[in-house]
Amino acid sequence: MVYQLLLAIPLLFSFAASTITEPSDCKNCPELKFTYHYAARGCNPVSRVGCPNCIERYECNSIQKEANKCYYAGESYDIDKDIKFPDPCNRCRCYGSITDKMLKAKISCALVECPGTFSSPNTDINNQTCYYSFKPGQCCGEKRCPDQKPMVTCSYEGNTYMEGQKIELPDCYTCSCTSDFNPMNVKNNPACYKHTCYFDTKMLDAGCLPVYTKSGCCYTQYHCPSPNLERRRNHCRQTHYYGYCQQNLTYYHFDTKTNQCLPFTFSGCGGTVNTFATLKACTDYCTAPDPIRPAPIPGKCYFDGVNYDIGSKLVTKGTYNCICSIPPDFTCVLKD
Repeated sequence: MVYQLLLAIPLLFSFAASTITEPSDCKNCPELKFTYHYAARGCNPVSRVGCPNCIERYECNSIQKEANKCYYAGESYDIDKDIKFPDPCNRCRCYGSITDKMLKAKISCALVECPGTFSSPNTDINNQTCYYSFKPGQCCGEKRCPDQKPMVTCSYEGNTYMEGQKIELPDCYTCSCTSDFNPMNVKNNPACYKHTCYFDTKMLDAGCLPVYTKSGCCYTQYHCPSPNLERRRNHCRQTHYYGYCQQNLTYYHFDTKTNQCLPFTFSGCGGTVNTFATLKACTDYCTAPDPIRPAPIPGKCYFDGVNYDIGSKLVTKGTYNCICSIPPDFTCVLKD
């Protein structure tokens, strides 16, 4: 009986060891390099089953947004309030303006211009090269020369940095050289921050996709779906005018007083969005209702009312590719 029990013990340990082995698919996780816009939308990451460190999609809950408030990274802001943003050199604020007799809020950002942005700190009286030293959370650096003590130095990838100098790391992190600099632990270091771009949440809410640069830290443009009814109506409310060429062509515009498309004389160039070559084009664009579109399906990418499987590609006319890799948005990146 005792002998049988002793035989069972190794089997139990063998079983326990096999249950904690990391599944093979945990090693093939999607790259998170081009997902920073999800944070701007206030989305939550969802990990693969059995792989807590492997994010395979995001959940982006729709909330009713008030026109007189700004929204960023899951938080709401009143007008004239500063937006929380990790980059100290990018100042964002919630501003209000009157549009269509309504108070509407919009986020506006401005890059801080430092005295040393377009100039070097020169040298000191001993002809030693000076530099700009940056403190954690501070945008603009202060002139510092090597003879100022104490002097901390940092080493990273074969380069030596002096105290306060900026160090560019992978995953869009920027650190200041401090005594506790550790390239293996930048997320919890107050001297480090992510220098990602501000994402226009109104564009993201409209279904537009940011087209990332190769670094993944910023984007160059948006890839947008066809205009919905509200957006088309805004276009059709614009005033039409003759233009600045010499032709006299019969074009059409949408008239908000009669809610009809009416002819007008167009020069052939210039004008506004409310300018159509045919009556049908004007009517279809300005009066047609939105088509009935299916709801987004979890685990699939959703764009312009269509659900796509992982690995699907969008047809683009630009110099970028859009691939479904981490739903619900396509990942768009500039081509080589």
